[in-house]
Amino acid sequence: MTEPKLFTISSLLMAFLFAYSASVQLNDPGNYLGCKTISGITRNAEEAESLAILEAVLWAREKGKAKVCLISDAKLVLDYLNNNNNQICWFNNSILDDCKSVISSFSFIRFEFLNRSFTSMADTAAKYCRISRGNGEWFGYTPNFLTTKM
Repeated sequence: MTEPKLFTISSLLMAFLFAYSASVQLNDPGNYLGCKTISGITRNAEEAESLAILEAVLWAREKGKAKVCLISDAKLVLDYLNNNNNQICWFNNSILDDCKSVISSFSFIRFEFLNRSFTSMADTAAKYCRISRGNGEWFGYTPNFLTTKM
């Protein structure tokens, strides 16, 4: 069994420190499985990315995934999770340590960095979340705002 791909992107509106994140689940051939958007208040972009990744792994666990490849453009956060970096702001350590606790339940986890220009579905979902200012989950069907990206 190959791992589903889980793309996560956060979009931060710096004027008010509102963060809008989106996760998109794809199966190994790249077929769409679902999308989830979450909004909230954060201190900075790194905290938004840390919370987005925590929410993504919680969602994967909720959906019963045992093998996950999490793909994000949050290089410092991914490096921390891969034990390659400890250059994370002190208040994000606890968020990422919670993330490490959750990922210990997976039989396989891999974190990959990918430039935002290649994660357009998750970026579109995060922008939709920012415009609609709401949270949502679409699993098993594609929401209208993503149909043009497929």
